[in-house]
Amino acid sequence: MFFSMKISQPMTPEEEAAHEAATMAFNEACDERDALPPGPPYDRHSTAANIRQHRAETIPGYLAADRKVHRAYWASTATDLTNLHIRITAMSYHVTVMHRLGMIMTDYERPPYPKQPSYLWFGPEQDAMKAENPEGLAAARAAHDESVEAHRLWSPQDVRGIPEHKLQYGVGEYFVTPEEIAAALAAYRLRSDDEVMAAIATVGKVEDAEEGEDLQVYPVGIGTGDWITWITYLERARRRGGFSVEGGDL
Repeated sequence: MFFSMKISQPMTPEEEAAHEAATMAFNEACDERDALPPGPPYDRHSTAANIRQHRAETIPGYLAADRKVHRAYWASTATDLTNLHIRITAMSYHVTVMHRLGMIMTDYERPPYPKQPSYLWFGPEQDAMKAENPEGLAAARAAHDESVEAHRLWSPQDVRGIPEHKLQYGVGEYFVTPEEIAAALAAYRLRSDDEVMAAIATVGKVEDAEEGEDLQVYPVGIGTGDWITWITYLERARRRGGFSVEGGDL
């Protein structure tokens, strides 16, 4: 499960073309790897630590092909200037670091989520209203949708960072405004490099992978490369109208 973020302003045609080319290269690399002979079945009792190592040891050319896939994947990800997906646990590490650096707002009163009348969507009342007053039902649904959108876009009056609830999992989709991002980045820039590294260390700093290598599947902590990617995304989102964020399955 992931946090999925999307910047408001779309990529330019040139950026779209670059991302499409990188994605095509990634797909081609996957096809090349998948075209290799399957090799012998994986035996869990073998000396190989995992199926990837087993394939690297038993299929000629597999390791080079697999590294090519990973390089192409990171290249494709780097050219996507609109979307960013971060695992739930990794996002919790990012948010903890942001707390340590004063980038998150916590002292505000969050408005309640708009209540959804059940009769708008199901049940006997909905059936009756649909039959007797379909225009009224459509209007009531539209009004509810508008209240939900207003809740998604809500921002505190005294913005001093990104409101904490907008980066929490399981609380719905929210929109992080350019003003909230700017305040968070302003707090971040007041910190020294040593303070930033110390904050990252509190969640467990992991080593960034070398080119062509795998990152840990479920690392405990984040790497400096992960943090730089996040700050770069925030900078771009601030310039391009903010971003929506939702935690859920891809």
